[in-house]
Amino acid sequence: MRMKNKVVLVIGGASGIGLAIADRLAAEGAEVFLTGRRSIDVDAAVDKIGNGAIGIVGDAGDSSDIEKMMETLRSKKGRIDALIFNAGVSEPAGLANSTPDHFDRHFSVNTRAPMLAMRAGSSLLGKGSAALLIGSIAGVKGVPTHATYAATKAALRSYVRSWTAEFAELYRHAPA
Repeated sequence: MRMKNKVVLVIGGASGIGLAIADRLAAEGAEVFLTGRRSIDVDAAVDKIGNGAIGIVGDAGDSSDIEKMMETLRSKKGRIDALIFNAGVSEPAGLANSTPDHFDRHFSVNTRAPMLAMRAGSSLLGKGSAALLIGSIAGVKGVPTHATYAATKAALRSYVRSWTAEFAELYRHAPA
């Protein structure tokens, strides 16, 4: 029960890796909030996890939905001990088939949305809390037909490095 009394938000937690993360954290005692775009998926994930998991329907790529997710946590718990950003999109397209819409869809969910979530959720993250943003080896290594996806993950790595330095400086001067 390592996560007992910890409040966790898993954005993109209704399926796949995000659901496995949410399920494991609930089994470890966390109060889990999870999000997904489709209510049917969110409801199924909440039913699977049990343990008081709470589902929030919202699109991680929509800034107003990100704000609603954080407002739910703010009103119900007043804090987040662990913010996990797992939502993502990966649609193969070589350079010849890449379109502005393909680019925008990838950067909206994989790069812009984590930035919005960190900005909106930072006031709920206190000293000793954690943020986990799911990356990919694609952000380090070239992957044919996944250049846009890889670029979003490389940008996310850069954000994480900068935020780590920013939060370290912020908490270095925070009262204990």
